[in-house]
Amino acid sequence: FDVGIIFRKGLNEFSFQNIICHNGLSNGGKQINLKFGIDNLVFLLGCNGSGKSSVSRIMAGLRLPFSGDFRINGMLMDSKCVPGLCRRVLLLNDTPYFFEGTIRENLLYGNVSGISDKMILESIADVGLDNWVAALPERLDYHLADGALNLSNGQRQRLASARALLREWDLLIVDEALTGLSLSAQEQILARLKSHGRVLITKVNSLHSLSVEVQ
Repeated sequence: FDVGIIFRKGLNEFSFQNIICHNGLSNGGKQINLKFGIDNLVFLLGCNGSGKSSVSRIMAGLRLPFSGDFRINGMLMDSKCVPGLCRRVLLLNDTPYFFEGTIRENLLYGNVSGISDKMILESIADVGLDNWVAALPERLDYHLADGALNLSNGQRQRLASARALLREWDLLIVDEALTGLSLSAQEQILARLKSHGRVLITKVNSLHSLSVEVQ
């Protein structure tokens, strides 16, 4: 059973019907009802605790709702769909995973073979870390601590974005993943991610002054 066989037309329409995310207590017990399509760029807005991150994890196949129906292109998603969905939807959030190892090893995590150092360096340049890496004596062999705790929060967010640029995905969900960066840096990285494929961005309440061209 492969979700890729079912969705030959792509992941075009997401529907959440009477969704409760966590044992009936999430969001004050309120149900989530959403239906939207994704063409190129979509913003999902809501206050803290409204369920944006839970919706994001459900869309990425990282969890199933406690109750209610989650459908893609009208088809009900269940545990049999999760492996295929995880291969097609990538979640980039504010707590990216890094293990103890080199920059190269961490950026190649989750990737198929065939990624060259040149491609890695290009993705690093796309997120504005090229000068920092060039100044490191070890360059891509620079050793990251577990959780990349020897980096700043902004550096971790940029490296996670560089890793996303090296991955193949049908949909990237950016869930508050760039909040530690300046507005101009966010816009630069989001524009590069958007050029790579379809993107859904979650934000708290409003877009503020964030300016990303929607086509």
